[in-house]
Amino acid sequence: MVGNVLPISKTLDHTHRITTKPCTDVANLLKSYGFNTTSYLALEKDKEHYFSPTHDACISYVRYHKVSVVAGEPVCKPELMSEVLDEYLSHCQNHQEYPIFFEVSASALTQLKKKGFHFLKTGEEPFFDLRQFSLKGNRMANVRSSAKTAMHKGVQIRQFRPLGPGAEAVAEQLKDIDQRWLHRRGMERLKFTLGSLSLENPGDRVYFLAEREGEVVAFVTYAPIYMRKGVYLDLMRRCDHAPTGTMDLLLTTSFRLLQEMGIEIVTMGMVPFISEHNSDGSQNVYLTKLLQWLYQYGEQFYPFSSLYKFKAKFHPHWWESKYLAYQNLGIPEINALAFALMGKTPLQIARAQISNLKAKI
Repeated sequence: MVGNVLPISKTLDHTHRITTKPCTDVANLLKSYGFNTTSYLALEKDKEHYFSPTHDACISYVRYHKVSVVAGEPVCKPELMSEVLDEYLSHCQNHQEYPIFFEVSASALTQLKKKGFHFLKTGEEPFFDLRQFSLKGNRMANVRSSAKTAMHKGVQIRQFRPLGPGAEAVAEQLKDIDQRWLHRRGMERLKFTLGSLSLENPGDRVYFLAEREGEVVAFVTYAPIYMRKGVYLDLMRRCDHAPTGTMDLLLTTSFRLLQEMGIEIVTMGMVPFISEHNSDGSQNVYLTKLLQWLYQYGEQFYPFSSLYKFKAKFHPHWWESKYLAYQNLGIPEINALAFALMGKTPLQIARAQISNLKAKI
């Protein structure tokens, strides 16, 4: 449904609203000022919201004990970023809360540095300019060949409308694929920077399916990045028996369809812990080495390296860095960050891993 996407471009003229009091509608704030690639996830149920008392601005966060893990940066006019941060930091101080900011974009990092925050690069995300994206040329030969293989095996791509007629049967297939995909990988459902299926309330999300003989074999979901006329690749799922090349066909076809809808930019989301394209030499050396070690040796817990290789093979037009901004980074902050992302502290995760290992012996 084109109607799911066209509002993105329609809301980008940013005409100033004259109001008697600051806006407290998260969805409207996102449509006016949503710049961070994961900003749309502010609408997920795991988030709480702080609203500026003086400006149209909000901050989304997950709280664990006394630590608040902020999702990106404030949703507000860029020129108000510093003032809104001051308001929020004062609020935290008054309530004895300790904020850390996760997946901060480079544009907001400068303001946080001025307010005494340290930073740690947490990964990079690939961006595609859909006005330039093409399957032509030698460097895209493998992707092109893989996509053709799936086509020859009868895979077809279409947009899915979760609230459209007859959507219920397809929605059940998506839920089943999602659950089986997580179970197959022995993974908990990641939160905070990944959204939910949201089939009952899709909002401005866009869904694409890969089908073969009437059966859904894979799907992807995209969330809007309003201020950038772009979308964020949120969920990407396939079933075990999806033909070879299905995901390549699904992604490249969805790129083309999104471009036809007026979308200009796609990001595939952050690859954790990589630092292949942008170097940051001023951050903590020991923490940087720890993240490099996790990227190199943590494949058994999360497919960092294979995820990077998969996204890189589509030849992004550029990569952008994401950061963790913190004043203190001790056990309370690490526990809060793990809780925000996985719903468990590191100790709880370790205990679950041990239990799983014992069950397999």
